[in-house]
Amino acid sequence: MIPNRFHPPSRRSALFGLAALFCASAAFAQAWPSRAITLIVPFPAGGFADNVTRPIAQEMSRSLGQQVIVDNRAGAGGKIGTEAIRRAPKDGYTIGLAVPATMSILPLVDPGFTNDPLRDFTPISLAVETYSTIVVNPSLKVRTLAEFIAYAKANPGKIAYGTPGAATSYHFHTGMFLDAAGIDALHV
Repeated sequence: MIPNRFHPPSRRSALFGLAALFCASAAFAQAWPSRAITLIVPFPAGGFADNVTRPIAQEMSRSLGQQVIVDNRAGAGGKIGTEAIRRAPKDGYTIGLAVPATMSILPLVDPGFTNDPLRDFTPISLAVETYSTIVVNPSLKVRTLAEFIAYAKANPGKIAYGTPGAATSYHFHTGMFLDAAGIDALHV
């Protein structure tokens, strides 16, 4: 028979052990944030995404007591900035803005876009809810959607429409509307 050499710790030993554990964890803990945070926006400065993000960054700076720097990484329909978010160190000092174009559309239309929204990103907050609006130049003299559809059908190929870019959610939404309405229009 092998003798049992284990002896339960005394109350004093247990208390010293717990105290050492708490002291060690406090020594390894770091205050966060201890430096500036970068918030990557995968679209150009001055656009919708940038204008939504800057007030959020200002409030975060005030709340956290650290500067939150907006870093616009525009290009390729949001691909460049989104890839920069994914490649950033996983230390909490780089966060990013995610939009439908970068999380749901790019993975479907761009075979070179290797980000997996479910694996590569963790959502932490809803930033904004938006609605799309169809607007026309007042000189067109249409006042309702029905009038616009009638005008566009009577003038095939003469309507041009703009979006933030090809393969963005706005491009797809507008394309779906135009197809459903039977309108021939040029994306610019």
